[in-house]
Amino acid sequence: MKDKCFQCLSCGYTGDVEALCRMDLLPVGSRCQLIEIEDPSENILRLMEMGLIPGTNVVIERTAPLNSPFSIRLPGCTLAVRREDARHMVVAPLSDTE
Repeated sequence: MKDKCFQCLSCGYTGDVEALCRMDLLPVGSRCQLIEIEDPSENILRLMEMGLIPGTNVVIERTAPLNSPFSIRLPGCTLAVRREDARHMVVAPLSDTE
């Protein structure tokens, strides 16, 4: 990804590459849009079956005492995601107005 402009073919996101980050790096209370899932494991495939797919808006709700897993809210459900799995999820942070 050498270009500054990025367009995802699966979710339709168009924006700056430098704005993208991994889901495990976001603090509690952050809002983001899932852009890409790299190297889906069996656990990630199960999360995808429950609605965590590219293009979905996500809110990081809370974290466990030892920082893993953490709770994310999707439209219609809340899921627990392990930090190891969240490292494979590329997201675009959203502002509070989006």
